[in-house]
Amino acid sequence: MISPTASADSLSYRTGVFSPVSFGRFVEEKRYLENVSPRTARGYWDALAAFHRNHVGNEITADSLKKMVVRMS
Repeated sequence: MISPTASADSLSYRTGVFSPVSFGRFVEEKRYLENVSPRTARGYWDALAAFHRNHVGNEITADSLKKMVVRMS
């Protein structure tokens, strides 16, 4: 079970596997356990979509995240 206080970033680093199914479960748990609004839940999905549009490569490293942020700016 995913910790209700987990963030999307900590989820991917803790499990080592990041899939739409695990992200969907994360969003569901945030909605029910922390009572986030449907609009906030949609924001999580939008952030994931932006991440996938801008992140290059399969491995998530500190360096790849820095490069992604530079590309987005």
